[in-house]
Amino acid sequence: MASNDKIKEAQEKVEAVTVVMHKNLESALRNTDRIDTLEEKSNDLLIGAGTFRDRATVIKRTMCLNNLKMKILWIVLILIIIGVIIGIIYGVVKSYYPNQ
Repeated sequence: MASNDKIKEAQEKVEAVTVVMHKNLESALRNTDRIDTLEEKSNDLLIGAGTFRDRATVIKRTMCLNNLKMKILWIVLILIIIGVIIGIIYGVVKSYYPNQ
């Protein structure tokens, strides 16, 4: 009977190990599915980051160009104002000294 008990005990241990192994395999399969999902999401993020970078570059160039246009506009406007002021001063001086 002692050998039957040892065999039964060994079979129970084998069954317990088999149950644990099945749980571990199921967990590994679930983790594989999660890894696949994470890989898909990371690829989507990579594509989105590339698109974002491209759009940001275009917007940056556009904003730099707009900034340059505004600077040129201000410079031209200031030069016109200075020209008008010089013209007014010249006209006033010319009216006080008409012979010169």
